[in-house]
Amino acid sequence: SRVQRYGSYESDSSSRGAEKGWDGRYGGRSPARALFVGGKSRSGTKASFGSGRAPIRAGPPSAPLILARSSFGMSKRGLSTFDAFMTTCETMWGVIIFLKFGGLVISSGLLVTLAVIATCTAVQVLNSLACSAVATNGLHSGAYQLLVANLGTTWGTATSLLYYLGMSALATVEICGAVEAVDAGLEAEAWGPDVVTESQYYDEGLLGSAALVLLALLRGFNSHAVHVIGVVVIVVLLLTLASTLAGALRTFSLSSLQSNLLPPRGEDAMGYTELSYLFTFIYPCFAGLFQSVNKAAELRTPYVSVPRAMLGAVLFTGIGLSLIVVAIAASAPRGELSETDFLLHAFPSKYVGLGGTVVVGIGSRGSCLPGA
Repeated sequence: SRVQRYGSYESDSSSRGAEKGWDGRYGGRSPARALFVGGKSRSGTKASFGSGRAPIRAGPPSAPLILARSSFGMSKRGLSTFDAFMTTCETMWGVIIFLKFGGLVISSGLLVTLAVIATCTAVQVLNSLACSAVATNGLHSGAYQLLVANLGTTWGTATSLLYYLGMSALATVEICGAVEAVDAGLEAEAWGPDVVTESQYYDEGLLGSAALVLLALLRGFNSHAVHVIGVVVIVVLLLTLASTLAGALRTFSLSSLQSNLLPPRGEDAMGYTELSYLFTFIYPCFAGLFQSVNKAAELRTPYVSVPRAMLGAVLFTGIGLSLIVVAIAASAPRGELSETDFLLHAFPSKYVGLGGTVVVGIGSRGSCLPGA
C-alpha cells in the first residue's frame, strides 16, 4: 500500500479517506473521490466507495499527490509555520507592554503580576490545545469556518461576531496606545506643547481614527502588504524591546527588585478591583490565537503549523512578559519607579522607545484588520 503525504494529509492506495472522516466534506469529495470521475477511476476501473476501497493502482505514483493538492489548493500555499507564529505574536505584542506594565508593577508588586501572567499563560495554553484539536479536524480557512463547522451556523456565527468585534476593539486599543506614546514623548520634553491637538482625548480620537482608516484602505487595496508590514513590525518590535530592556537593565539592582516584590499596601489589600486591573491589561497581550487559523488557507502544512504557532506564541509571550516585569521591578526602588520609565529610559535614547512603540501600535494592527 503506497502512502504519500501532501502537506499534513495522507493518501494511500487503499483510500482510507472515508474512514478518516473526509467523506462528505469540501464539496462532498474525499481525497480518494477526487481521483474519480463518474464513479470510475482514471484507469476506467469501477470504484466501490461503499467498501472503503478505491483501486488507484493504475497511473503514475504521483497522481494521488498531484490531484489531492489541486483539490485542496495546496500548491498555492506559501506560508510556513514561522509565518503563522509571527502573525500571532504580532497580534499579542503591542503598546500595552511598553505603556502599562510599569504601572502594574507599581500598583500590585512583582509577585502578584507574575502570578497573573502565569494564570493567563495557563488559560491560553488550554485554549490553544482545544483550538488546535478542532482546527486540525478538517481544512478550515478562517476563524468563521472553524467556528461554524464545530458549533453550527447559529452559534458559530454569533461567536464569530464576538470574535471580530473583539479584534476590532483590540485594534482600537493599540492605536490609542500609539497616540498615547506620542503624547508621552511630547510631555517629557521641556519645550513645546504636551499634546498634538487640544487634549489627549482629541489626539486619540482624531489621530487614531485617521490611522485606522489608512490601515483599512491599505488592507483593502493590497492584502499582501499586511505580510510585508508584519515583517517590518516584528523587526521594530524586537529592536524596541531590546532598547527598553537595555535601558531597564542599566539600573538593575537586587535591592530595587526586593522592594518591588510585594504590593505597596500588602497582600491583604489585593482585592477584586486590583486583580481585575491586572487582568484587564495582561490578558489582551495573549489575544490573537485565531490569527494562525485565519492564515490556514495560505499555510503549506496547516495541520502542523496551526498548533505549533498557537502554543509557541503563547509560551513565548508568557516567558517574555515575565522577563519584562522582572526587569522593570529591578530598574528602580519603590517610590522612584513611574509608569512610563520602561519606555522613556530606553537605550540609547528615549526616542528609540517612543518611535518603536508608535510603529508597533499602528503597524501591528494591520494583522487584526484582516480578521476583524
